[in-house]
Amino acid sequence: MIIMKLTELILYLQSFSFFLPVTRKTELDEALVCITQRDTQPFSIVEDKEFMEFVAKLDPTYVLPTRKVYLVTWIKYESSIKFQKLTTVFFL
Repeated sequence: MIIMKLTELILYLQSFSFFLPVTRKTELDEALVCITQRDTQPFSIVEDKEFMEFVAKLDPTYVLPTRKVYLVTWIKYESSIKFQKLTTVFFL
């Protein structure tokens, strides 16, 4: 619960510096977590200069999340995957 509130606060404060709507930013952050974790990239990928340049060329209005925001997004992503697996097993 505290992590959720902290995440909401961070997203709210960061939204002032973005040109993207917060929902679009959240979608892109989640997609980033999904693809980087599937390829087992380190959390520091969001601080990699070449990766940052690549993302800027794809969408100049998107600002990569900080490592902490990335980690919180990853935790939410992993817990939702585990929940889906559990519900699949129990409700088959």
